[in-house]
Amino acid sequence: VLLCSGKIYYDLLEYKTSHNRQDIALLRLEQIHPLPINQLKDMYQTKYKGAQWVWVQEEPRNMGAASFLKMNIDDQVIKMGYLTRMASASTATGYSKKHAEEQKALVEGAFRI
Repeated sequence: VLLCSGKIYYDLLEYKTSHNRQDIALLRLEQIHPLPINQLKDMYQTKYKGAQWVWVQEEPRNMGAASFLKMNIDDQVIKMGYLTRMASASTATGYSKKHAEEQKALVEGAFRI
């Protein structure tokens, strides 16, 4: 299960569709606060029971929702990995070519987990 929010959902969906990956579920979290923990917990325990969950975000690890989720999702309730860009002082590289390379690596990496 790839859990994400925002624009990266469309990049992940495009990759999933173009590579015919039926073994991956994409969940787009539309509301981060208040966190819909009961709905997430229900899906974790029923529909996607036994699946590996990974939060995917295009922002660096020290930005975006990853740290909020890590603080607010108890590992006893939902065990989840995190796939992000490396921590950085800025939200973007400043070079569109470098950003495109990083985005491609991030999306492809999500489907290798």
